[in-house]
Parts: sequence; C-alpha cells; structure tokens
Amino acid sequence: MTRMLEPCDQTISSWTGFNIMTRDRVQVTEDVVGYLPTINAPATDMATVQKILREALNIMSSLQLERIPVVLDQALFAKATEIAWKDVDRYGRIVLMMGNFHTICNFMSSIGKMFGDAGLRDVAVESGVIAEGSINRVLEGKQYNRAVRLHKLMYEALMRIIWKGFQVWIESNHPDKGPQIRSTDLKIRSIKEDVCHETLAAAPR
Repeated sequence: MTRMLEPCDQTISSWTGFNIMTRDRVQVTEDVVGYLPTINAPATDMATVQKILREALNIMSSLQLERIPVVLDQALFAKATEIAWKDVDRYGRIVLMMGNFHTICNFMSSIGKMFGDAGLRDVAVESGVIAEGSINRVLEGKQYNRAVRLHKLMYEALMRIIWKGFQVWIESNHPDKGPQIRSTDLKIRSIKEDVCHETLAAAPR
C-alpha cells in the first residue's frame, strides 16, 4: 500500500528489501551445520538412495528420535518416495521432504500451467518484465530468478488493483466506513518516507 503512493519516484523497497528493512530487529539463532560422510556412488542409483535411507535410520536410532526428516532434491525425492512406499514398516518413520528450491519451482510451474493461457503470459511479455523468448521457461518454473521476479511483480500489481477496487466498493456499499479507510490511508502516508522496524512500531494504531 505504501508503494502505491509513489508510482513514479519509488522510495519503498519491493518484497525482499521491505522485509529486510522492517524485520532487522528479529533475533536470529545461529544454526550448527554438520556434514555426513560422503557416499561414493552415483546419486541416481536406487542402491544409493537406499543407502541414504538406511543411514537416516541409523542416525535416528543413535539420537533416539521418534522420526527423522530427510531433505532431497526432486530427482532423489521421487526415488526415495518409491522405496519408502514399498517398505512402510521399515521406512515409515522417515519424513521425506523435497528441498525448498524444487518445491518453489513446482509451485511456479503449477501457476504457469493454470494461468499462463489465461493472460499471465501476455501480461509478462507485453509489460516488458519477461522477454518473449524466455516466457515459456519462466512459466515452467525453470528460470528461477526471472520467475520469482515475475510472480512478485504480479502479486503487487494485483494487490494494487484489489485495493483500489475495495476503496470504491466500500464507499458505495458502506459509506460509514469511509472515515476509517481515509484514516488508514493517512497513517500509511505518515510512514512511507522511512519504512523501517522503528517507524512501523511507532506508527499510530
């Protein structure tokens, strides 16, 4: 909403920058990263995937855990799921998870399949956000950075349209709520020059 106030000379960062600016006081707990022994075998071999699952069971047993998560990329996840489903009694306590990167790529591919021919392709190309030669790969979720940028911009554009339509609708259907909406707009204008954690915390409620 704050970005809508300056359509030309934009002073508010987009999604990533905005969250960094407004969440810079969040306490971050440092993780301890450890590496397991390397398995000297082809990653695409089913025997290698079985070895990974057996090692996970050994770690779970040594740490006395009820369950253990195993995060894999998309190719290994498919093979591990096939093995685990065939032997539920043995591998049932392993929680198989696809990594965030491939999960996001699958979601973006789903959005592309659902809305690509419903106007998303045309909007992306005609707005100049995505080149015509790249749009197919973007909608398939293959070009990660470009696809993420497209979806962030589309989200912001749709939210702007929704907010403008909501303002018109509220004035027509609930005129008694008009002062509250205008008050909210004034509060947003008061913080747009310096959007940070301190400004948001001190903003009037």
